[in-house]
Amino acid sequence: MSPTSSSRSSLYTSLYTSLHTPSYTPVHKSSIVPSSTTKSTQFSTSSSSLFSTSSTTTTSNTPQPPSPFSVCPVTPLLSTFTLILIDLAFKRLFAFLNLTTKFPSALAACLTLLSTFFLVDRFTPQTSKYPVTDGSTSETLFFHYFNPGATLLSKWLALFFVPSLVTLPLIPRPPAADLIKLAVILPIGFLFSLFSTAFLVSSVTKLKGLSKVSPPPPPDVTPNVTQDSEVLELSETPPSPSPPAPPFEKSTLKNLFRVSKVSFVLSYLLTRSFVSFPVPLYLSNFLRATFYLSFTLSSFVYGALLPPKLTSYLHPLITCTALTNLAAVFRGRLVSGLPYKEELMIYTMKNLMPATFGAGDVLLFLLGPAVVSLSISMFQKRDLVSSNFPEVLATAFGSSFLGLLVTSLTSKSLGLKSSLSLSLAPRCITTPLAISVSNMLGGIPSITAGSVVVTGLLGANFGPRLLTIFNITEPTTRGLSIGAASHGLGTAAVKGENDAFPFAAIAMATVGTVTTVMATVGKGIIKRIVS
Repeated sequence: MSPTSSSRSSLYTSLYTSLHTPSYTPVHKSSIVPSSTTKSTQFSTSSSSLFSTSSTTTTSNTPQPPSPFSVCPVTPLLSTFTLILIDLAFKRLFAFLNLTTKFPSALAACLTLLSTFFLVDRFTPQTSKYPVTDGSTSETLFFHYFNPGATLLSKWLALFFVPSLVTLPLIPRPPAADLIKLAVILPIGFLFSLFSTAFLVSSVTKLKGLSKVSPPPPPDVTPNVTQDSEVLELSETPPSPSPPAPPFEKSTLKNLFRVSKVSFVLSYLLTRSFVSFPVPLYLSNFLRATFYLSFTLSSFVYGALLPPKLTSYLHPLITCTALTNLAAVFRGRLVSGLPYKEELMIYTMKNLMPATFGAGDVLLFLLGPAVVSLSISMFQKRDLVSSNFPEVLATAFGSSFLGLLVTSLTSKSLGLKSSLSLSLAPRCITTPLAISVSNMLGGIPSITAGSVVVTGLLGANFGPRLLTIFNITEPTTRGLSIGAASHGLGTAAVKGENDAFPFAAIAMATVGTVTTVMATVGKGIIKRIVS
């Protein structure tokens, strides 16, 4: 090993030890003994330990240094940029092979990257892996490079289908009869997916003959010192719930809103009559796109920072969509002089040319990398999938098949137009994949995005309550049912259920993937059903 490599390794080891070595010594319950020399014992407590005594337990295991990527501040941007490049490469490849309309290139990239993770992990020795943030597992450097980018994209994932919702007013309004049919199909489809998945999972669990109830988490144990006793007695106390961390910092909202204000003022000044010089088209377009992009981001963050009781019914997507449409009204009157719908048309221009791109085009462009990043989440949960493989398999294939079939048959039985029926087919999968499926089937992406949001809101607001009412309390069943029936929004609703939440995330990813594959292979059958 070179001196440089040795010093770098020493630096990482020192840094990791200073940051992660606890100031206490964990003591097992069996190692606590009465003290015969003193009636008071000093100890230090922590949320992850019991307490320490004068006897020190040493360990020979030196903590492994963190991955170099975990201490690099630009890694999230670098890994996100790499995910974008992978998505672009597969788009070019699929266009060259004339496969664009046959299978989503982003999903192919996701599955390819997932396979690569397994291969790299298989041939990487354990000694060459680095611990993840929570310290639960160790992963390869290849994984650590992509993980920050996936985390960044997942934080903003819901925002990437805002353009389809913002531009909903531009779609010709369906007849009132069709709107009523849509209002009937979506709740029926959600309820069927929720309870059919619960039935499938519970049936598979019974066939396995195993109880899937997770053991309760270990209670917090605190020392109970009495004045007349020299023995430290352990007493169990219920954990005190800590308030959930806000999804975004308030400074993020302030900075984004500041950018939107500056870009709005500059656009206003450049369009006034006292500006005698010609304004370059790319400059005016850049200011317009910057305003809409920063305002969309800031309104989404604002909606996410509202009180939890309000956001449980008013999702940030709804807040963001409403405020962005309101911004289009004011900008049209004060800056461009365009009517509302004409102003809204320039929100998404369906290209990324510097002189004509819109804010919505930037967000839609990131849908592909967001789909590719799902491979990181699926790989990270591989052990959980392996230990519950029959349940996950039944959910992925059973829920996907029944969801597509029942939605198509219900739409057909109610006489819904084929374009609307095809738009509803992928209603219960995450939006990036749903829009891809809608495009392949010939649906209307904005209607698809709206149906996905409504389905997600139904799952977030009523899914856990309905399962509880019907006495479905087993964590595996609850998580898989919510994730399969209401994708990411429903998954977020069970984030407080520590045992159910991972299964909801698994169901969201696997059902989305399998549904996309099924829709691709059987799109001819689906079209015949709804026509």
